Amino acid sequence: MGALLSAAPAAAEDLEEHLCDSGSRDDVLLQFRTGADDLRGDNWWGDSNLAITVVSRVRPAFRVENVNRGKNWGGGETSSVRICLNRHGFTAAEVSGLRLEVVNDPFGVFDNWNLDHLNTSVRSFTLGEWQRVRESTRTGAPLHRFDGDRPTFDVQVEDLFNGGFEFGSQPVITAPWFGEGPDWKGVDVGIGHMLTGRNNAFTWSTGRNWNAILQTVPVRPDTPYVLTGWIRTSDKVNTGFFGARLAGIWPPPGEVHFGPHKGVYTEVTSRFRTRNHTQATVFAGLWGVGTPGGDWIQLDEVELRVDR
Repeated sequence: MGALLSAAPAAAEDLEEHLCDSGSRDDVLLQFRTGADDLRGDNWWGDSNLAITVVSRVRPAFRVENVNRGKNWGGGETSSVRICLNRHGFTAAEVSGLRLEVVNDPFGVFDNWNLDHLNTSVRSFTLGEWQRVRESTRTGAPLHRFDGDRPTFDVQVEDLFNGGFEFGSQPVITAPWFGEGPDWKGVDVGIGHMLTGRNNAFTWSTGRNWNAILQTVPVRPDTPYVLTGWIRTSDKVNTGFFGARLAGIWPPPGEVHFGPHKGVYTEVTSRFRTRNHTQATVFAGLWGVGTPGGDWIQLDEVELRVDR
């Protein structure tokens, strides 16, 4: 269980609350510090405000517009936002990540904004106390500069972002996930192929090609991790591999061979230690076995965590 919280990190008058009421028992509390360039807010140059999408492993994401409520967040200023989860059926334990996006008035001047510090705390009210389920603090100079080329910033609440593929409505692999190999990959959106939620990822392999779905994630050095995912395969796949790559080390430590898992999702687990690395690349993939029409895997509910 997470640490106990005795108080919110900001005074009530500095805290913008969204979707909250007296029955709210799970929330996300964010504390921002602006860098040298401010977030404009509502302005005669054109409104520029911050939206936040909350991403779950097991159900469709939801989005909260204008979390700053049109206020200007001045340079060097600290501001806090609370988003309550229960109205959307979310619990703190399932939150995978957040996407921050600056939304500009299409007829105004685009606003650039520097974010230098972000503290994210996902909490649950249990046994009369607020408890941190997950917490992270990130800083930089800037941590992220929002501009016309980079209007979004993804925040990983879990160690892996969007592990249930529930964020997004298009049938394609989107960042931070990416594909490897020449054959067809994508996301099954709302067509009933998932383990939970609405969506799952897939990749095909024709002939004897290697194809995979991957995500590069930050990790702590010299730390044991456990990676889990639920995988279903076509009938003849016996050359599937699941794990996490560390640069300069081959084969990947803890790599797991799987298949076939015909007609039913099966949990696959990989354990590895990061040695001196600060990044790992999670992957699930297969070598085709030459089946006429191709071979495939489906992937859902991928989760990476420290192995305690």
